[in-house]
Amino acid sequence: MAMDVQLVVANVSLGDDDLWADGYWASVCNLVTLEVYVDDGEDPVEKISDTVERAVAATPRLRVERVFEEEVTSYQIAARVGVAEKVVLEWVGEESFPAESQNLFTRDIREHQIWRWADVVRWLAENKKFTIEDYAYLPDRVTVTKVDAWLAGKNAEADSASTGFR
Repeated sequence: MAMDVQLVVANVSLGDDDLWADGYWASVCNLVTLEVYVDDGEDPVEKISDTVERAVAATPRLRVERVFEEEVTSYQIAARVGVAEKVVLEWVGEESFPAESQNLFTRDIREHQIWRWADVVRWLAENKKFTIEDYAYLPDRVTVTKVDAWLAGKNAEADSASTGFR
């Protein structure tokens, strides 16, 4: 399945003159992101690793941290889908509704339940027959996990090379 994967990038800003020209850059939730489109039949990790390697070669200080995963509250789900929040809270009570996000980047600072938007979109399509076109190409958890693992390994290599420790 084709997908758009947004990667969180550090050490650059959108206004930098030396930013890799072939990248699709954006600011999402006050983060700089690099978007990678993966065609049907392409291996997502291979495509993303190739893109990251080219971006880092062009802008060496660039560091790709992780896959960006949008998180939403019940209120945000209701607003996006066009139903009352009460309806979303009923969905949340269903056994098949996605588990809450365990994202370490936001888990300690939030007071509300939060879900990965990609999980909610898939659940809506499979269980409620909602189709949300703008979000049909979000990466699934397996892809996110594989890409994040590759990025963690790449960043560990870069860190050990810069410090001299292995």
